[in-house]
Amino acid sequence: VAHSHAAAAKAVELVRTGEAQLVMKGSLHTDELMGAVVSSATGLRTERRISHAYVMDVPGRPTPLIITDAAINIAPSLEEKADIIRNAIDLAHVIGMEAPKVAILAAVETVNPAMPSTLDAAALCKMADRGQISGGILDGPLAFDNAVSEAAAREKGIVSEVAGHAEILVVPNLEAGNMLAKQLTFLGGADAVNFLTQYEQAGGNKPMVGGSITVDQTVLNYKGKRRESLVGTASAGPMADSLDTAEWKKFVADYKANFKDGFPSPSLFAYLYYINTKAALDGLDAVKGDLSGGQKKYREALQKTKFVGPAGEV
Repeated sequence: VAHSHAAAAKAVELVRTGEAQLVMKGSLHTDELMGAVVSSATGLRTERRISHAYVMDVPGRPTPLIITDAAINIAPSLEEKADIIRNAIDLAHVIGMEAPKVAILAAVETVNPAMPSTLDAAALCKMADRGQISGGILDGPLAFDNAVSEAAAREKGIVSEVAGHAEILVVPNLEAGNMLAKQLTFLGGADAVNFLTQYEQAGGNKPMVGGSITVDQTVLNYKGKRRESLVGTASAGPMADSLDTAEWKKFVADYKANFKDGFPSPSLFAYLYYINTKAALDGLDAVKGDLSGGQKKYREALQKTKFVGPAGEV
């Protein structure tokens, strides 16, 4: 295909016509892929709103924690939140949660007419009572602390199957979800679940197909029996450890020299950070640092930027 937009459109077309059963994201931006997926004319829309879910592996928790929506729906309406919850419950069922406990988050655990998120939470719980949302146990509004901490819920006098035991956290908007997931990652020691790891731990023994970080550096450095789970796993990405070019070898050598406690070779993220930073700096050089006029000259320079990176021409 001619470019990444065309690749996304073709992948969606193959799934829509039944020639393929799934779309695997490779070396293209998420917004390019999702643009093709959500297209009203040629995409993969169903009667439900498409939503995103982080599946987080949080230290000290026996099961993954699902956070939704933190990437697609910016300020969801009540009806859109209902679909977000239905999608998250279906995902929870797929990963083995029979009746997931769903906490609908707000800043407080009481209904306040001045806080729309608390009104939505109460309405969503009533929708579940009436069978409009099924497959999970809902409660809300709940503040984050009494959603995940039994002690905090007890201190507030909240009696609920969900409070202190939430498995799905439904956030009021994208900003709240994105910040929550990243706070858990960078301050709480959590991480987005590596599905190859989870699959292997669950006893899976068939090859998997995954995106560019399914088989990342943390997995490639497995030792002993766990290394066997890598055999037969298909993955896609813009670079490979086995590249035998002078540019790649220099990049690996520079990485090792600067990050002595890092991975044996640069990860996908290290590679992407490098080429994005180089493109930004080359663009600034091209315009001699001129960011006037709404950065017009700089943006034009970025569109024309070309260079040979560690894995080939960019």
